[in-house]
Amino acid sequence: MQLTRALPFVILLTIPFAGCASPYPDIKVETEAHAKVQFDGYKTYKWAAAAAVIRDAAGTWNAPDLDIGSEIMFLTNRELRGRGLVEVVDSPDLAVIYAIGVDMEALNVVVDKKSGVETKTSSPKGGVLILLMEPDTRRVVWAGRATADLSEKPTPELAKKRLDYAISQLFKKYGK
Repeated sequence: MQLTRALPFVILLTIPFAGCASPYPDIKVETEAHAKVQFDGYKTYKWAAAAAVIRDAAGTWNAPDLDIGSEIMFLTNRELRGRGLVEVVDSPDLAVIYAIGVDMEALNVVVDKKSGVETKTSSPKGGVLILLMEPDTRRVVWAGRATADLSEKPTPELAKKRLDYAISQLFKKYGK
């Protein structure tokens, strides 16, 4: 992923990931950091932008009764503050951007090992992308992406737990 061309939402929902053991095995996280950045030099941040992309022509997605954007910001604030960063109004070291995406039309392709026949099944996906950018240079220094399967009737409690897990996992790789 080339960090200078961040925010193409299509890759947010379409890149496959290898599985790993977790309480939510369908949640996949991936991060990338600029190779030459010294993360201990960043002390402040400011929220800069948010975006959402929903692909749901049939109108089948049932959003949990939860302000997902506020929850993402809350969890990201917690993680950044836990790493010693302070939110400021002016002249931040980092600008924080997040985007969420829902693709109810995503397909999962399974290939039968014996026959080689492909079967496509509906596999609704959702994702969150968090970018940390230097405001002066507009250089993205860290990007984290989490994708997951979407359930048809998410409860707010489960959505919060899953978001908490995803954001926590993303920031475990902050600065690495």
